[in-house]
Amino acid sequence: SEEKNGKTKYLTFESDHGGWNNVRMALEIIFVIAVATGRTLVLPPDQPLYLLRADKKKIQRGFADFYPFDSPSLQKLVPIITTEEFLLREGGDDGQFPIPTDKRQQILNAQNYCQNREKSDIACHPLWYYLRDVGLDAKIDGGSCFIFDSPAENAENGEAMKAQIDKICKLKGRRTQYYNKEIQDAQLLHFSVKRKGGRLLNHFYALTFFTDPVIDNYFKRFVRDHLHYNDSVFCAAGKIIKALQEEGRNLGFSPDKFGAGGYSSMHVRRGDLQFKEVKIPAEEWLENTQDLWGKNEVLYIATDEKDQTFFDPIKKHYTVKFLNDYWDVGGLSNVDPNHFGMIDTIIASRGRMFAGTYQSTFTGFITRMRGYHGMLASASWYGMKRQKSILQKWVDPQNSFFSREFPVGWVGIDGDELVTDYPHFSN
Repeated sequence: SEEKNGKTKYLTFESDHGGWNNVRMALEIIFVIAVATGRTLVLPPDQPLYLLRADKKKIQRGFADFYPFDSPSLQKLVPIITTEEFLLREGGDDGQFPIPTDKRQQILNAQNYCQNREKSDIACHPLWYYLRDVGLDAKIDGGSCFIFDSPAENAENGEAMKAQIDKICKLKGRRTQYYNKEIQDAQLLHFSVKRKGGRLLNHFYALTFFTDPVIDNYFKRFVRDHLHYNDSVFCAAGKIIKALQEEGRNLGFSPDKFGAGGYSSMHVRRGDLQFKEVKIPAEEWLENTQDLWGKNEVLYIATDEKDQTFFDPIKKHYTVKFLNDYWDVGGLSNVDPNHFGMIDTIIASRGRMFAGTYQSTFTGFITRMRGYHGMLASASWYGMKRQKSILQKWVDPQNSFFSREFPVGWVGIDGDELVTDYPHFSN
């Protein structure tokens, strides 16, 4: 991020206002762009995140509460600083982006943590307005195709990659934006979520593209290997997975040689999901998925349904378990309650078979994690009859992106070539 003139280039952004997995999707895009453009990434101030307010003692949250941003291997690839550090470096009279005197106090009030209420004493808005004013808005949002054009060493691979980008980016509602000199030269690139349609509601691999598949796969590995939850989240999930597998083993279900399975899993979304057609009764879940589960198999259900009697029809046939059943095993009284959904995600991702909720980004991330684990597409399903088997078939990213994840995000990413189908043994 150091330029010939000795001045650092930065990337700043405003947090998405949606649920956690929408926030995560935007963050992955931001990180890919920061690394690809060699910029120092400025984390926004801590702030209350939608549906992540379980810890009443600390409502304001920063991304470092969930991700290992202090990891030396990540810091080597992208310098990460706080808003406070950024303003200290560059907001003074001798900095690159002097703060206007009449706005200085309001902006400094928001530098550590802020609220998305304009009338608050610690409102985020003065900070956002300042960053929008001094930064370049590249006008990239969820409908964009942001393309980094670099010639591939292997011309044939490069042509195949360009053809796939062309196919995805010609879909209705997509807008192509190449990484150009204006974006490259900007000392500060700012991503705003207030502009109409400004949300980065897409998967990083369906918004940022590199015409060289070697580089494209590198960034898919970058997200997999560096943008994972903190070790404490995996540690708690690992203890519960071990306990589930022990119960499964006693019922005749052993984990596979990769340490997965021994139980199966579901994600049943019941809360404020706007897509009413996927909120189906437990009887329908049972009818649509019973062919996937073994007799009396341990079935771990990740859910936001508070009334567990909802699942009684399923409990009649299977050994149903929830996160609360492993409170002591997982040491959950010592875990940040905002991490519970993330722990649920990891546990569900290790099930022998999995069935989730279509249109849910929570389910989507579980299916991607299963892909990262190397689990076959034939082991991931939806609980809705119409969409039940759509994950079995290879589909390139298409509208609407957030409804599901796509295999191009994980299949074959350890190689140097574009992959356009599942390996032949996968079905």
